[in-house]
Parts: sequence; C-alpha cells; structure tokens
Amino acid sequence: MSNQTIFDATDAIVSDAERFSFVAWLVFVFISAFMGSTTILVASVKYNAFRLNQVIVAFIEHIAICDVLIALNGALTQIISIANNRWVFGATVCYIRAYIGYYSSAASIFFISSMTVIKFILVKFPQRTRSWTRKEGNQICAVVWTICLIIPFAFLLVDHDDVIYDGKTFNCHYVLSSDKWIILRPFFLVIFSVIPMVTTIIVTILLFRHLLFARKVSRRTNGKLRWQGLVTVALTATIFCLSYLPVSVALTAQRFLKNRQDVSYLYRTANAVQRLNVMSNVFIYCFTVKSFRAYLIGRVDYFTPFISNDASAATQNRRRVEQAVDNKISSMGVDGDSNPPCRSISNPRQSFTLMSNQTFFDATDAIMSDAERFSFVAWLVFVFISAFMGSTTILVASVKYNAFRLNQVIVAFIEHIAICDVLIALNGALTQIISIANNRWVFGATVCYIRAYIGYYSSAASIFFISSMTVIKFVLVKFPQRTRSWTRKEGNQICAVVWTICLIIPFAFLLVDHDDVIYDGETFNCHYVLSSDKWIILRPFFLVIFSVIPMVTTVIVTILLFRHLLFARKVSRRTNGKLRWQGLVTVALTASIFCISYLPVSFALAAQRFLKNRQDLTYLYRTANAVQRLNVMSNVFIYCFTVKSFRAYLIGRVDYFTPFISNDASAATQNRRRVEQAVDNKISSMGVDGDSNPPCR
Repeated sequence: MSNQTIFDATDAIVSDAERFSFVAWLVFVFISAFMGSTTILVASVKYNAFRLNQVIVAFIEHIAICDVLIALNGALTQIISIANNRWVFGATVCYIRAYIGYYSSAASIFFISSMTVIKFILVKFPQRTRSWTRKEGNQICAVVWTICLIIPFAFLLVDHDDVIYDGKTFNCHYVLSSDKWIILRPFFLVIFSVIPMVTTIIVTILLFRHLLFARKVSRRTNGKLRWQGLVTVALTATIFCLSYLPVSVALTAQRFLKNRQDVSYLYRTANAVQRLNVMSNVFIYCFTVKSFRAYLIGRVDYFTPFISNDASAATQNRRRVEQAVDNKISSMGVDGDSNPPCRSISNPRQSFTLMSNQTFFDATDAIMSDAERFSFVAWLVFVFISAFMGSTTILVASVKYNAFRLNQVIVAFIEHIAICDVLIALNGALTQIISIANNRWVFGATVCYIRAYIGYYSSAASIFFISSMTVIKFVLVKFPQRTRSWTRKEGNQICAVVWTICLIIPFAFLLVDHDDVIYDGETFNCHYVLSSDKWIILRPFFLVIFSVIPMVTTVIVTILLFRHLLFARKVSRRTNGKLRWQGLVTVALTASIFCISYLPVSFALAAQRFLKNRQDLTYLYRTANAVQRLNVMSNVFIYCFTVKSFRAYLIGRVDYFTPFISNDASAATQNRRRVEQAVDNKISSMGVDGDSNPPCR
C-alpha cells in the first residue's frame, strides 16, 4: 500500500473503445455478482439448498452479502463513472463508496480466509467438530464483521475528509495521506491483507493435499470420497488468490514503468480482473454443489412457459430434466458434510407442474380461415408502414434537421429506439405479413436463422433502451444542476453499452446450440427454442436480466415520472410559472405504451394454464402478439402529440408534397406560403420546454 500511486481524475480514459470495453466487462461482472449472490442467498436462506456443513453454509451466505455490497458499491458506480468519464454522484456518495468499499473488501478477504481455515479444521478433526452448527458459523462471521469495522472507524478518527475520486479506477478511495498513517499503514496492511492472504494460500494448499490423499485412500479401500464442501472452499480460495495476483503485479510494476498512461492502464486492467473474485462464486457452486445445482433445475420450470414455444422439444427437455433431477436427488448424499435435505427439491415431480401445464405450439397452428388471415395481414401491414415510415422519419428529422428540442441525452435514446423499431419492422412484421399471407414460411433456412437471432437481439435492445431512457429522464428531472452538462455524446455512449450488453443473447445462442431454431406457426415467425440442457441454468438468468429487471424498472420509474409531473403542475399553478413538460411526457407516454403493449402477452401466457382448447389458445396468443406491435408503431404518434418542434418539422416538410397532390398552382403556392409563415412563427416563439437543446435547424 505504501508503494501505491494515487491518481486523480486526469487519468480518465480518452479512447471510447477502451471505455466501452471496460464498461461491457463490468456490466457482465455486476450482473453475475448481483444476480448470482442474491440467488445464493435465496437458495440458502429460504430453500436450504446447500447440502454442506452448516458452518460453511453460514460463510457462503456472508460472502454473498459481501459480493452484493461490492457489486452495488463498487462495480455499479464504476460502470456509470467510466461511461461518463467522470464522477457523477456527488460528494456524499463518494464518501459512502470509499468507506463501504474498504469495509466490504476487507470483510470479503477475512471471510474467505476464515472459511478455508474452518474447513481445514473440519476435515482434520471431524469428531471434535461434529456438533458445530450454523449458529457457530454466524457467530464467527459476526466477529469478522466487527473486526473489519476498525477500518472505517480509523478513517473517521484520523482524517474523515481524506477521500478523492481516482481516475485510474474510476471510483472514490480513501487516500491515507495523513502523517498518522506512516505508523498505522503497515499495521493495517499486515492485519487486513498480508496475514489473511498468506493464510488462505497455505491452507488452500493443505486442503488440496488432503483431497489428493483422501482420493488415494478411497481408491484403495473402494470407499466414497466426500469432496463437495472441500472442493467448494478450495476453489473459492483459489479464484480469490488468482484474482488478486494482477493487482500485486501492477503495484510492483509501478516502480519501473515511467509512462503515466501505461501505469494507469495496467492498474485499471488489474482492478477489472480482480472483480473475478466477486462474480465467480455462483459458478463455482453450480459446478461443485450438487444440491444447489438441483435447486436451480427445480426452480427453472417457473420461467419455462414464458420463453419456449416448441411442444416436442419442450416435452423431451422436461422429461430429460425430470429424470436427471430424480437420479441426482435419489443418489445424492451429504457428500461429507451434514445438512438436512434441500426443501426446494424434496418433491421433484411437484416442481414440474407448471411446465407440464404449458402448451407449446408448432407449425401446425397455421391460420385456416381466409378472413382471419386477411384481418391479421391488414393489421400488420398498418403496423409495418407506421413503424418503418415513422421510425425513418424520426431518424431523418433528428439526425439531419435536429427537429427534437429536448435534452440531447433523451434525443440520443429516441434515435436508437427508432433504429430498433426499423429492425423489428423489417425483421419481424414484414416476414410475419408474408408468412401469414402464404400460410407458411417462404424465405428458407438462412432468413429463418437471421430472423430468430436479430429478433431476440432487437427486442432485448428495445426493452433496455426504453427502461434506460425512463431512468435517465428521472435522473434529469431530479438532479437538473448535476446533469446540465450532459450532451448527446453521453447518451450515445450509454446506448452503445446497451447494444453491447444485448449482444450476449445471440452469442449465447451461437455458443449453446446455434441450430436450435424453428418456424412457429402460432406467431408465423422463426424463433430460437432454448431446448438444450444448458438452458436449464442459463434460462432464468437471461429472463431476469433481459426482461424482468428492465420491465419492473420501467413500470416503477414511469409511475415516479407521472407523480413528478403532477407535483410540478401544482407548483407551476401556485407560482404562475411555466410547466416544462415536453420531454417528461414524451418519455412517460413511450414507457406507458410499451408496458401496455406487453400486457396481453402476459395475460395469454397466464391463460394457457386454464384454456384447454388448442385453437382458442393459438388465437389468443396470436392476437396478443399482434397487439404487442403497438410498441413498435406508436412512437411517431407520441412524438407528434408531445414534441412541438417535431410537429413543426412535419408541417414544414409537407409543402414538398403539396404540388403533387393539387392541380391548382395558385392554391398550392398560397398554401405553401401559409405553411412557411406558420412554421416560422411557431419555431420563433418556441422555447426548449424544459430541456436544453440548440434551435431546430
């Protein structure tokens, strides 16, 4: 620590490519750490899904709490700071981040070190430790939490204001610049870093040595090797030690590297690699703890009805999973550690009732009635024209004519949402129209694959863009002074991060099973089926990350936006002020139509449990899917209603078409002059309506 060089905000990343790569990695780390740790806590506390020694389970829970703290307090603030290339949260959050960051990191180091020592004691003295329960584990963890409180209290007592924003790691840190730290620093370094790290390394080596010895004995005696708890602890400690190696290398290399940018990049990369320790635990437990893996398999059936449409593949997959869970649970012992059975899988057959009630449709559900087919075609043609023409108009109006007098960040989101709508219109609605008109798929296998992959990608991006736009707008209206300097560049950077995150979906499809695509006669389009066994674990994470979280966020923040609008309306009436409502109403209406358009699909999926008639189910889901297209086509109408500058742009453009639809030259000329005069008057008298933007060109 004494050799560490502290950098200030001047070390901000200059290259956009470098910044986006760091953001993409940290977003993956945050999602894995936060979702994984909360899954571990729920699985352990509510469902008792870890069939390990109770003391080790207590440590697993407390390590998960540490990982949640580090993900929220470290990775999340780092993501936003790198995306903006500066600290945007203010001084208070900076202090909280610095204090809690050191506290949670020290606690994490102590927990892993203590867990390895406790596990070594358990395997070396099994008779003496047989009576140890979760109570003893929680007591040891409480002592660890208390000991680590020494760090923030020492910061408060020595110099509570000694906190800076470090442009090297894009986070706030305590600097230790006071003279008192000359004496205190070595003691803190040895107690909270050197001793636990060295202890972890030594005991982990002893654990692996014991594992190899036990393996030889079990082979000679034809006995059973109880390895789960031992390997879990050893792998956790190994990944922890490996994740801290690059930081040690970076601190050592600072003495020899003279280029400031090289040192910054080296330490920044090492800090990013260090996050492996936070995100890796859930994957380790999935690999080593059979009961936790069985818990995940038992829970996944709750999500299956919402993301699969293939009857045969889903039925075969369900049977394979049921058989696998039956075999695993029937043959599963405690594997060396005493623990009551896992409650979530005590009755494995019962956990699959929801999947068995789900009806999946294939290409045999084609529309037979001409009247029904033509009605759907007519609606989808209207959707396609509105979405494609409307979205291209929005893009031209915004990019070429700057016709949205709203905050530049919101304008960036409007442009990217329009790009998503164009993709969905071409890749979804157009292929759907032709397939319904022909009552079959006519484009061949290649287009079917393209449709499936791009369809999921653009839909996920659209959901994320609308969710992010509502959150950004709420931040803009709640913190107008802090966000005054935000420009379209920041908006495009956030949107680039969204596009990058959503690439996880098609890449996952390619890696798991790139051929798992079918033509679905229910919606008359191609879809990825998710029938591979690997999706048993991956499917819930993808559903939560790319659907549940953004949808719930959109609903909550939209309610808060409408609440803010009503409050601002009351204040403006009392003070006779001007209510700047355009940007707020635009975002709130866009989010509201988005949520409403997805309601029929949720209703149709829920109704499939009760309706037995196959044709009724097919027609219900097909209708819900058609209504969902409202989200794609509605944006141009919303902007015409809420954004005055966009409405004025449309009026100004209409004079180009007037000579082509009128035979009276004098009337056309007079009409053009009237329109030009009206547009000039509107734009000259038009304010920004609450959002800063240069005037409409």
